Amino acid sequence: MYNRYTFRVNNLDSNNSSTSPRLQLRNHSPGRLAKRQAQRGIEDDNFFGDSSIASFLRQIQDSAAAQSFSAAPTPKAVDLPPRELADYLLDCYYEKIHTLYPFFHRPAFARAYSALWAPGPTTDANDFGKRIGLGDPSVPWPIFHAGLNIILALGCQFSSLDRMTREATADAFFQRSQRFLNGISMDKGSLALVQTLLLMSSYLQGSESPARCWNTIGFACRMAQALGMHSLSSDRFRSTAEIQVRRRVWHGCIMLDL
Repeated sequence: MYNRYTFRVNNLDSNNSSTSPRLQLRNHSPGRLAKRQAQRGIEDDNFFGDSSIASFLRQIQDSAAAQSFSAAPTPKAVDLPPRELADYLLDCYYEKIHTLYPFFHRPAFARAYSALWAPGPTTDANDFGKRIGLGDPSVPWPIFHAGLNIILALGCQFSSLDRMTREATADAFFQRSQRFLNGISMDKGSLALVQTLLLMSSYLQGSESPARCWNTIGFACRMAQALGMHSLSSDRFRSTAEIQVRRRVWHGCIMLDL
């Protein structure tokens, strides 16, 4: 179905990438993958171009070298992947995951996503004040980018990129998401933060870190309870959109915690 998206990388190690707490890739680091692609070359039938993904992975490596993982990225330091690649991975996420786990308000998120590449604001004025989490204009940009990157990582897992590139690219997006979360205070929770934690839990379910996945789900559930998502008593003070999103998120907490 997505043969035109095939991206070939030859002679790479076959070990799986790491999602350790240090957020470091082992055999498939962005720098190593980019270097091997540059040294060995890539065939000309790649949909995204010969060096689009390699360039993006190298960009991540350079950004990581310039900033400490303990420091929060700044808006100017946010490097976006090629638009065509991001659109494709987002489509993969919508098709394979969002239909089962609709953790966020898709129209609002789509507008916020489009605004990243638009010269001017493209948000809908009706989104203001709805408090619908990811995609809401009031959500701090680090949380939105943390959510976006983990969404792209999830989409990458279901893409038609070759296995080695898929693993390296997904892990690179995961690292970026972690970097944004590292700069966010967890003292005060939010709907967008719970959504991001659920998305991260979904990603970690396919990793070799079951304990980390379990702890992330537990954190999301506790934060959701602290925000009153388990109770319907305050719904009369909320918009219809906010009520629906909060219920989706709470149901997601229950499903992932089972």
